[in-house]
Amino acid sequence: MGHRAYGPTRDFPIELTSPEKLGGITTVIITAYLDDMVIAAKLRRLGYDGLIFTARSDESAGQGGRPPRPFL
Repeated sequence: MGHRAYGPTRDFPIELTSPEKLGGITTVIITAYLDDMVIAAKLRRLGYDGLIFTARSDESAGQGGRPPRPFL
């Protein structure tokens, strides 16, 4: 029995990741923006080479190693 994140129309499993689970994923949006640098670094260490964005909305997005935001 695992944890899940619930949304208005769908819920998503929350589980530990692995290189195998990342296969086929083209884009990751990190919503835990206070931890975006750590999460992005872990994804890269696991061999993920897709797009990584942050939900961070301040001007630090895309600066100093932080992932960029997917919107202007």
